[in-house]
Amino acid sequence: KVPFIHIELLAVEEEYWGHKLMSELISFAKSMARERRCLLILETDELHKMKKYVHLGFQLKKKRRIKEDVVIYDLFYDPESEKGSKEDQYE
Repeated sequence: KVPFIHIELLAVEEEYWGHKLMSELISFAKSMARERRCLLILETDELHKMKKYVHLGFQLKKKRRIKEDVVIYDLFYDPESEKGSKEDQYE
């Protein structure tokens, strides 16, 4: 088994948008993954959020279509490999 951290829900209240809190939370989670030498896993159902996570160093592993209008993007951050995917590959 490979150890991992799974982010189930990560949200910032609208009044705090634009204060870089999401980036700080992701940075903290990535530092935990580096410290524990494990993967950091999350998923989202919105394309713009997936692109933001890729910009923050995550790699897109898989795109799952749940229903015709519902897509889940599975992403991960591997501290052993600081390189991320190109977001425009997944549109």
